[in-house]
Amino acid sequence: MAIAEMSEILILGRKRDNLEVIRALQDAAVVQIDPLEDSEIPKGVLLGADAERKSQLERMLARTESALAAMGATDALPDPAKLRGIELEPLLEEVGKRSDVLALEKSELSQELGAIGSFQSIARVLGELASGLGKSGRVAAIGFTVSDNKDLEKLKAALSEANVIFELGHQPAGKSSAAVLAVRSQDAAFARSAVSRAGLAELRFPGRFEGLGYSEAAALMEQRAKTSPEEMQGIMQSIESLKTKHAGMLAAARVELKDELARYEAVSSSVAGKYGFALRGWIPKANHAQLENALTPLKGQVIYQFSDAPHHHADHVPVKLVNNSFVKPFEMLIGILPLPAYGTFDPSWVLALCFPLFFGWIIGDVGLGAISVILSFWLAGQAKAGKTISIDLFGAKLSPPVLENLSHVLRWMGISSIVFGFVFGELFGTLGEHLGIFKFAGEEHNALITAPLHRVSSSATAIMLLISLIPGVIQVLAGWLLRAKLGYQHKDMPHFYEGIGMFLAVAAMLPWVGQFALGWTFPSWVFPVQMGLLVLGVVVFGLLSKKLMFMALELPTNFGNVLSYLRLYAVGLSGAVLANLATDTGWALGNQIGSVPGIILGTLAACVVHLLFIAFTIIGHVLTPLRLHYVEFFTKFGYYDHNGRAYSPLAKLSGNNAAK
Repeated sequence: MAIAEMSEILILGRKRDNLEVIRALQDAAVVQIDPLEDSEIPKGVLLGADAERKSQLERMLARTESALAAMGATDALPDPAKLRGIELEPLLEEVGKRSDVLALEKSELSQELGAIGSFQSIARVLGELASGLGKSGRVAAIGFTVSDNKDLEKLKAALSEANVIFELGHQPAGKSSAAVLAVRSQDAAFARSAVSRAGLAELRFPGRFEGLGYSEAAALMEQRAKTSPEEMQGIMQSIESLKTKHAGMLAAARVELKDELARYEAVSSSVAGKYGFALRGWIPKANHAQLENALTPLKGQVIYQFSDAPHHHADHVPVKLVNNSFVKPFEMLIGILPLPAYGTFDPSWVLALCFPLFFGWIIGDVGLGAISVILSFWLAGQAKAGKTISIDLFGAKLSPPVLENLSHVLRWMGISSIVFGFVFGELFGTLGEHLGIFKFAGEEHNALITAPLHRVSSSATAIMLLISLIPGVIQVLAGWLLRAKLGYQHKDMPHFYEGIGMFLAVAAMLPWVGQFALGWTFPSWVFPVQMGLLVLGVVVFGLLSKKLMFMALELPTNFGNVLSYLRLYAVGLSGAVLANLATDTGWALGNQIGSVPGIILGTLAACVVHLLFIAFTIIGHVLTPLRLHYVEFFTKFGYYDHNGRAYSPLAKLSGNNAAK
């Protein structure tokens, strides 16, 4: 459970073998190629047939992407079997043209239906008002919409001011009114100017209805309103048929084209002379043998050399996290932050152990934990079926791999909640007590289980506060020790002294945490020991690290960091009180009404209140444990001081190599 040890690799070979070597690297899927910079040797370039092939691949890939987008199949699963024995480029052109035509027809028809939906009622009224006007050419009809009579009064005033003779009629049309202004043809320009000055605009219909008279537009809209839906259905069926027949093939072609194009693009990351080329890359040490096996067929054509990656000032070295099957899904909680820098510390395992515990401590309910576990199995089923879940509220799409990781994390969150639910004696709040499942120590009534800790009781406050502080003490102190370790490892002595000094100073302050937060008292000799450790940590190590002032100012913050973990108890207590209120409300309602209707109404009331409380508090219940890690722990060992970049080896998209 760490950051993979990396090696830098330099590969040399004959210029004519460049693409063949890159193909071998792509098959191995373990080398991340980085451009060679500051070299007097020119960059590798494609010439002749290779350059033409790259251009052809780019055209074919663009055609494939546009065809998939046109048929709404960008997430189609590849079906490589459909690629066998076909001439890809002619087929792509044929399918692409057909999909483009259908997409254009769909777009135009959608616009037409939208215009009909927006303007049909208005066109009908305008057609009735303007019936017969304008046919002789001596009268012009100008249609528009108005929201109230004030607009009409403004228009009349503007027309009178321009000395325009007019007739004006209007009728309701949906939420507004449609109006037609009739004037002499020679006054049309003045009339349109008056309409504009009155804050109105002449109505013009879009698309195929543009330029038609109001009566003609209304008639055509009525006709198309009947026939267009059937045409749209036919277009959609054609698109679906095309999608069923070719989407899998296009998706497979997209993968193959991207894989081949990646090889040609990798050439630009090399340098090449007249006869030879050179490539530089990064590879995990554990994959050396895998690369050597891939390059064995090219023995005599290529030479390569490994060298250890630096551990200090190594921001340029790519980072690959190596964790076991339990910890790996929790990497998604690190994924929302920049990766740790190479040669530092991967905190994924800390999150894997502590995040579910913190969440369970906050929720602490058997029923809510069971719901989390059930939901996790449902998400796992969706992932296994290859489905993607869209969350429109956040504009997010959860792919099968993400769902699989999420189900794992959620399952352990639920298990932790169930365990602490038995400790706290909570099943959907007080439902376990009402049903005789839980009781607490000292209570006389019979129950199946005696819960050891009644967290909403004032008698449990001291122990709950103490337990909540323990992870804060451990994480804050461990963070500074880790800071010292990394400083020593990187020969960065100021960081080493800072870590040791802050560890001693924070440790010296811990009795005050017990005194102020828990009301503890200590023997008189404790205070001189505290002062000695503070002087040693802040003054001595502060001078050694040249951060005396910084460390002195940071001490109160670190004291507050430890106390911040009390929010685990505070947030959990508030959630428990709300859950108890929800269940007690439903239980009281059921008892008051009595019989079956009372039970049903009470259950519904409890469920509604529970759902409301969960909806309003669940984000805080998740963010609180994460914040304690991100802010109180990560900042101590310098997680944010340097960022790493993700290890991204050259690999086939169609492959499933474990080294990716």
